[in-house]
Amino acid sequence: MKLSIRCLIAFLSVSLLLGSCTKDNTSITNTLNVSQPTNSGCYSLIGTWVRQDDYGVVNGKGMVVVYNYATGEGVIQSVNDNPHCFKAGDVKWKNVDASNCMMDDMYKGDCTTFGYQRTPIIFTDYNTMYIDSVICYKRQQ
Repeated sequence: MKLSIRCLIAFLSVSLLLGSCTKDNTSITNTLNVSQPTNSGCYSLIGTWVRQDDYGVVNGKGMVVVYNYATGEGVIQSVNDNPHCFKAGDVKWKNVDASNCMMDDMYKGDCTTFGYQRTPIIFTDYNTMYIDSVICYKRQQ
């Protein structure tokens, strides 16, 4: 299987991280076609995802993002009160590119400034992904 160098480097950096998600290094292949991997190792984002940590967002753990393939957006369904003012209804993810394992992820510096950062998506299995190599989400079953 061919992986882009960017995804491979990002995966290797995730393998070195310690966090609340269990990482399975036996397989990083996964897709847009839900259970089949793309050539880049991405699974489909379709469904509900729960953030597993507070990395970069105070009280970010537990944020629920629902990705809709038809709109191509991941919208925050629920989130704890936080000083960055993420709120239900915010478009957290957009411009998902499963061919290259990339997306635009919303960031907020405070309650008045926000933007989107192009960032890699890394799947360690069908139900676990990392955004920007460090932010862990688990697919809600």
